[in-house]
Amino acid sequence: MILKHKNMKSKVLIALMCLAPWVQAQTVDHIIDMTGPQIHGSARYSALGGAFTALGNDMAAIHYNPASIGVFRRDHFGLSLGFQNANTAARYGNNTIDDNAYDFLFENIGLVKKLPRRSRSKSTFAFGLSYTKKADFYEELSARTTNTQGESFADFLASNSFGKTPDQLLQEGLFEEYAAFGAFLTDYSDSVSQVIDRQYFVNDGSIEQEYVISKSGRINEFALSFGGDYDNFIQWGVSLNIPSIRTTKSSIFSEVGFADNPTLLNNHQMERFETFSATGFNANFGFILRPSQWLRLAASYQTPTIYRFNSQFDVTSITNFNDGTSENWTVVSDNTGSLTIPGVFRTGAAFVLGKRGLFSLDYETSGIQNSSLAGLDYAFDQEQINNQLQRINTLRAGLEIRFDRLFLRGGYMNSSNPFVEDSFYQQSMNAYTGGIGLRNKYYTIDLAYVRSVLDRNLPTYSTDANALDALTAGNNLILSFGLMF
Repeated sequence: MILKHKNMKSKVLIALMCLAPWVQAQTVDHIIDMTGPQIHGSARYSALGGAFTALGNDMAAIHYNPASIGVFRRDHFGLSLGFQNANTAARYGNNTIDDNAYDFLFENIGLVKKLPRRSRSKSTFAFGLSYTKKADFYEELSARTTNTQGESFADFLASNSFGKTPDQLLQEGLFEEYAAFGAFLTDYSDSVSQVIDRQYFVNDGSIEQEYVISKSGRINEFALSFGGDYDNFIQWGVSLNIPSIRTTKSSIFSEVGFADNPTLLNNHQMERFETFSATGFNANFGFILRPSQWLRLAASYQTPTIYRFNSQFDVTSITNFNDGTSENWTVVSDNTGSLTIPGVFRTGAAFVLGKRGLFSLDYETSGIQNSSLAGLDYAFDQEQINNQLQRINTLRAGLEIRFDRLFLRGGYMNSSNPFVEDSFYQQSMNAYTGGIGLRNKYYTIDLAYVRSVLDRNLPTYSTDANALDALTAGNNLILSFGLMF
């Protein structure tokens, strides 16, 4: 780890130290990104709310139940593109600010090849190579309020630092507090004991606070799949998958309006910037059973995903004083490690209404609280994972009505709160979907609309009194083309 001081106008020791790599509680955020269900992929899959475990003949469905590949009757090529708008309404104190972010989506592409049927055989086989987007993170968030709680962010940092030495801050993983010390937001009570004390700021209860977040990134997955059908009674499949995630997030928390005194603090801000990337591997096994013409029953199991990750993280504290001086201090970290996400079990049923359409239901579950870090000393992060997270459950439903070659579709998804109930953090996800499709013997054209509503409670520091409530409404349009040959 490198600690560096810039634009230094007061005397302070410049230090270069070798410390254990750290990810801190950001690891919990990454696990939520990796496991929080979203609706992406082909237009038909999306329009049915992702309730596709017991269905097939779809490129995106292969990534959730590889038995879907056994439903394809001919060679198939599919391509899906989309457009996304994400509106975030952030309520902080008595103020609400709306922000919008826009993004082009490359959703899905794949090829399924049917193998020639052997003479008199009741079995057919197929293999496929496909890519699908599983999640997209594109968000702009701004929040602003007047702090009437009494405790400012500066107070919070000083309270966490009080009575500790700078080395203790580093050893305990208090990197924001260390950056605040380096930028003279806090300082020694005396130069002999080197114990940190509060100084330079007085809180008069009317400090203006602002929080700005900008985030982008996505999860993609490549799958090599193989499966088949036996006597039009059972479809089965297995896939080898390589998921990858990359996110970039920057956040700035600032406070202005401290007591007017020539020797005291005027304003300060804490800047955080992180890039996170990981590549993993898992396998998926599934089947679809057809006990009658009107009923499909299915299940799939995705093995735990083992990721190798890299996280580049820096924290910068900037302080500006009433005498015109300014100080800043940056802590930089570059970390690698291994992260294992538990397996996912999916089950579903579909009710086929002859040539009129179908209705499908899905249930998905994963014990994300059992995620584990390995290879480095991440005891603090592992404790946060085990104490803050709980099993996440997802319900999906989809309806398709057929009018000759025209299909009308609708769907719904609900994902449970991944945080334990007594955690500061709370989150819920609901999605409402619809779409239309046209298909004949040689091609398909499908259009889907997905509206997802993510409601989050994000404490900025200290207590629930400082909670930031963010409601993000995503609106996605997805267009798919398919060729059968």
